[in-house]
Amino acid sequence: MKEKKIMHMCKIIQKIDLLIGIVVTSVAIIFWKQIPDKIPVHYGISGKVDRFGGKEELILLFFVLWLSIGIFSIVAYYLKTSGASKYASELEAESLYTIYPIFTWISLIVICILSYIIVNSILERNLGIFFLPITLIAICVPIVIYRRKERRYTKSNLKEKKKFCQEERNEKGVSYRTAVDWWLALLFVSCIGLEGWGVLHELFVAKRVDLVMVGVNVFLLLVILHVIRIQYIFYSEHLLIKVGWIGRERIPYSNITNIKETHNPLSAPACSLNRIEIDYTIEKRNKFTLISPVHLKEFKKELIRRCEK
Repeated sequence: MKEKKIMHMCKIIQKIDLLIGIVVTSVAIIFWKQIPDKIPVHYGISGKVDRFGGKEELILLFFVLWLSIGIFSIVAYYLKTSGASKYASELEAESLYTIYPIFTWISLIVICILSYIIVNSILERNLGIFFLPITLIAICVPIVIYRRKERRYTKSNLKEKKKFCQEERNEKGVSYRTAVDWWLALLFVSCIGLEGWGVLHELFVAKRVDLVMVGVNVFLLLVILHVIRIQYIFYSEHLLIKVGWIGRERIPYSNITNIKETHNPLSAPACSLNRIEIDYTIEKRNKFTLISPVHLKEFKKELIRRCEK
């Protein structure tokens, strides 16, 4: 009964996402001639307008809105079909009632945020001083809830962790870096390029330095540098997945139950869709992770060899 309620709720939320996109887009098209030629196109950290531009820039916002709806719909469909299938593994079936609803709520929050920005640009209004903190809280809350649920089942084994850390200090390990798909590399370059262009525009045209944009640019650069440097390191008794200062995951070979190639698009420490899915157990609970090492076939063969020892 609980599972049916979750699925029904997710179905309603997905319809709301689509309805919001249709309403916002339709209203803008119908009243396009009434929209001012100059509208707010950028807001500062306080939620106040700090740059105006032509209303044609709304087209980019609508593109981002519908791209987001499309991506969320595709990933949600994948999660639902893989989890609901009669051939679904225990892990896939479990994700249907954990990851799927959290992901659905995040999609609604993101669509609402984008729609709110579009509406305020059309009406020439500020976003409000509380927009940024409310946005951050709204996006983080579902993630925190999910992580708390996970921690109930994944209490750290401090003794085992200490042993693995000692092993990492004493051994060099065999390291593989993550592969990076061309489209993701293009996205990274575009993000940095757009923010960099914004900083230079403010510096040479507006004759001022936008510290918020500079901060965002530095933050994005730091995150991207660490993401593209993801490493998968073989040690004698475990596999270490290292994402710079963002986090580390250690998987004992003895806990691995299955290894297979996949194109699962779920968020993971992987920069390519050519991935390996590793199923494993922790505290009698089944889990999985996705990785995308260079020389994928070679890596998979070596991982299987170490698990069979």
